[in-house]
Amino acid sequence: MKKYQKFILGGLIVLVLVTLSAIVYTFLQQNNQKRVEDSMAEVAALPDRSIDVNTFDKDSNTSKEMIIEEPNDRISNGSQNLPTLPNKMEPESQPVVQILKSGNFESVKNYQTSGGVGLEQNGDNFSINLAEDFSFSGAPDPVMYLCNEANPRSVDDCLILGALQNNSGEQAWEISETEANQYNNVILWCRAFNVLMGTSSLK
Repeated sequence: MKKYQKFILGGLIVLVLVTLSAIVYTFLQQNNQKRVEDSMAEVAALPDRSIDVNTFDKDSNTSKEMIIEEPNDRISNGSQNLPTLPNKMEPESQPVVQILKSGNFESVKNYQTSGGVGLEQNGDNFSINLAEDFSFSGAPDPVMYLCNEANPRSVDDCLILGALQNNSGEQAWEISETEANQYNNVILWCRAFNVLMGTSSLK
């Protein structure tokens, strides 16, 4: 085959391919166009769900007014049935201090001891309290005890309350309820010389 014949044959083949491509492209374009038109038709057939903004705002404002007004009506109507509360809370009752037993000191030997003493209860707390008129002439290492005897020779069986804080005036020592029920005498004892200096019976 001569060269020009090959050239013509090649040109024909290219022309055929171009023609086929154009036909296929045209077919695809028409097919796509049809699909688009079908889709648009389906969309047009759907129900309209759009919302008018102006109408929506108006309806929402009306709903808000209804929501606000209804609770206010309930509150105003309900407040008429509520009981009137006092403006001030009543204070809680405070525990009353009770003097369960009391007595007066008596001097022993040359030691001058006088004044009142009492067993007091404040709620669940118990204490031995010296009165304001309590007075003691003074001695080294004075200590208060609770005893079963009014004039003991020793304090071995007594309950120590503590050292005397001052020679006069009010003073107090805390004790338990059991101890409050166990002893009936308060004594002032000189621990330095083991000497009784004052005694009081609780009655």
